[in-house]
Amino acid sequence: MNLSTLQKNRLIYLLGPRFKKNCNQFKIVYRHLDTLEKNLIKAFDILKMLYIECKRAPIFHPVKTSPKTRKIYFRKYLGKNKEERENNLRIIKEKNKKELEEFEILWENRKENFTLEKIEQRVMRKIQMNKDSKEEFENKSKNLSNVGKLEDLPITKSELENKIIENKKLTPAAFRLFFTGNQSD
Repeated sequence: MNLSTLQKNRLIYLLGPRFKKNCNQFKIVYRHLDTLEKNLIKAFDILKMLYIECKRAPIFHPVKTSPKTRKIYFRKYLGKNKEERENNLRIIKEKNKKELEEFEILWENRKENFTLEKIEQRVMRKIQMNKDSKEEFENKSKNLSNVGKLEDLPITKSELENKIIENKKLTPAAFRLFFTGNQSD
């Protein structure tokens, strides 16, 4: 479910007696409706609501987590070694400071800066910046996707398929099922 520790704790709390320690599985049973399909739909609805509710928990909270969890979190998001973490933390603090200064400048002259036209200009500028960064990302992705095409390989597609089957990575029936979508066996 890709949950953080705090989200997992909330899920355990919500499951109550349905949760068994040392097991990553739980069962939701619903038998109040007439047909099996309706009960299944209701059970999936309960599962969806549980998931949404446990995702509402914070991903990371510096006070409510253990030192080990904090260490793992900082290594994952700020860098693996100490210098890298300190550098990334410094960059984040500088960005926050810069944004706070910009807001304070706007707030000093709030009657001039928070008119409908100026707010609209700032929103449009932000939308354009997001659009530009999205286009840049898509262009980079296209350039990367053009690098490794199956047709550009020195081996043909049929030779590659036969090699996969010969190496017993997939049976011919599994290959047809996963790659061609046919189930003829």
